[in-house]
Amino acid sequence: MNIEKSFFLHRALSVFIVGGVVALSGCGATPEGAAEEELSKVDEAVTDSAQVTIPWTPGAGVKDWGLCRIDGYFAYQIQNVDLGKNTVSNNMICGRIDDYLPAGTNINQASCFDVGVTWTPGAGAKGMATCGTHAFAVGFRITDYGGRNEGISAMHCCGIAGRTLNSGNLVTRNVSWTPGAGPKAWTDCGDHRLISGIELTDYGGNNQGVSSVQCAQPL
Repeated sequence: MNIEKSFFLHRALSVFIVGGVVALSGCGATPEGAAEEELSKVDEAVTDSAQVTIPWTPGAGVKDWGLCRIDGYFAYQIQNVDLGKNTVSNNMICGRIDDYLPAGTNINQASCFDVGVTWTPGAGAKGMATCGTHAFAVGFRITDYGGRNEGISAMHCCGIAGRTLNSGNLVTRNVSWTPGAGPKAWTDCGDHRLISGIELTDYGGNNQGVSSVQCAQPL
């Protein structure tokens, strides 16, 4: 499925209001109570937000994109999910920050591009993949390489008109990974920051996941 079709799939999902926050319902969405608990933690600078599941389906190969809404939403929280049997998925929370994108302003699609996320066989960290100096993450895609080796393989990045990345204010946030099936703790960029990079780690024993994200403020 290409990016445009995947975006319209996400737009086709129904929405519901949870504690004043917009959340997605449909395939892969969390139950209403869990969504309310998690989405109530969003940064105060975000005017509204939506949780998006990054799709995973059985079998080797590239999976569909999980994308933020096109009208000014960027990823700023991420979560590993262990689906059991050495399979992993991820959730992200996308938010619209009107300090950076005034109401009615959308992402410039001409500025969007894909970045490959490094994966190599064997235990250890794989290296940070970033959106560069003028863009921020709006989506991710998982690849199953076979042999129970899988993880996020690509990041979709988009720019904000008139803004660059504040390279003097970058931070790296560790992303929770603990043994056992189920969702892990959320990692929040915080402080008006958006995800601009991602790193995978193979912990051994076919336990793989996102281990850190680079977070940046638009300048």
